[in-house]
Amino acid sequence: MRKFTIGILIVLVCAGSFALNACKEEPPQEKPDKQDELAPFVGDWECEDNPLNDPDNYTGYLKLQITKDGKFIIYDDEAGNPGIEGTVKILSDRELELKCIDNADFDPPSTWYDMKKKQTLSYKFKSEEKLYLIYQSDSEEEKIESTLIFDKVKK
Repeated sequence: MRKFTIGILIVLVCAGSFALNACKEEPPQEKPDKQDELAPFVGDWECEDNPLNDPDNYTGYLKLQITKDGKFIIYDDEAGNPGIEGTVKILSDRELELKCIDNADFDPPSTWYDMKKKQTLSYKFKSEEKLYLIYQSDSEEEKIESTLIFDKVKK
């Protein structure tokens, strides 16, 4: 009888152990950290004198700042005027979204003609220190594309 009881106990312990391990939830798959996605963008950037596809428009006055927590500001460094500010969200390896805060100072770069407060832009890096931000209009009548080229400020 004693051997029978010990056998049952061993079976119950094994079954319980198996049940506990089988019912364990898998740890959730970790999404890439927001800071990892933003890392190449973080820092201070200066806009080159002219947009890529609009050599007659001067944009060398623009500065861009992006922080680790996803906040951005684009402003007129020469006149000291505010421009646009808000948050940046990486949508893919080619697109990002700028979500501008609601304030009276909504002054996007002049070559981003009909920019909305929530705007999707394309982007690409030519190197770690050269960022292309590409605005495309939604207009059915006329497709407009303006690429601002930003160079990272070395500290």
